[in-house]
Amino acid sequence: MNIRFGIISDPQYSDIEDHKGRQYRGSLEKLESAIDELNTQDLDFVVQLGDLIDHDFESFKAVMKVWDKLKHPSYHVLGNHDFCVDDSHKGEVLNTLHLSLPYYSVSKRDFRFIFLNGNGLSFNAFKEGSDKLKESKEYWAESAGESEWWNGAIDQEQLCWLKEELSTAESSGQKVIIFCHYPLLGEPRFQLWNSKEVRALLECFKNVKVWMNGHFHEGSYEFYKSIHYINMKGMVQHEECTYSIGEVSGQELIIKGYGSEESRILEF
Repeated sequence: MNIRFGIISDPQYSDIEDHKGRQYRGSLEKLESAIDELNTQDLDFVVQLGDLIDHDFESFKAVMKVWDKLKHPSYHVLGNHDFCVDDSHKGEVLNTLHLSLPYYSVSKRDFRFIFLNGNGLSFNAFKEGSDKLKESKEYWAESAGESEWWNGAIDQEQLCWLKEELSTAESSGQKVIIFCHYPLLGEPRFQLWNSKEVRALLECFKNVKVWMNGHFHEGSYEFYKSIHYINMKGMVQHEECTYSIGEVSGQELIIKGYGSEESRILEF
């Protein structure tokens, strides 16, 4: 029996004027339209690939009112803009998104779906003056290469957890699909700070089939060392209501794109 799931990326809602092609206010109506359609579908879950808002904690109030109309189980990964809120509210972001943990996994039949937090190190996710913010700034200056400061990294504790998850999935005969906000390939400016380290870990496991992310709104796709790297297009950046439905089996992931998103067949 196949597993079907909805995919939404980068609504980036805020009650501000459009800028550089980003239609911030328009995301609310597009998100509602996408959820209305997804509610008519037989789905196992819906994943949101980060940047539900652009900035300002108050933005969550309007967008979560729409999101909570979704009738399916839903999972979020955390984007950089989700933490573009006042320091006093940074600790409330997870709870607002109905998350108990910043990274986690879900097993469904022969697949393990892993939801990573690309803000384990981040300029946005931590309060001014905190040790984690200091560590993040030092890491970016020393190790991020061409990746911009507004991206993030998967911290070492999370990498150890990821390795254990991949090993457990391998011993259980499960294929793995990973969701994160940041890309591992494509434009270097947009990549996870430690993208090479994370890719090296994934390539050690033949059961890793797909890395799916948002963040780079124009989208991209690469097949590298037996792993499909797919960057979904950002809802905020496109005139059309842009989202997708994925259907996964033991042999392939079929993606049906809506709006500006492309349809694809990713063979395992």
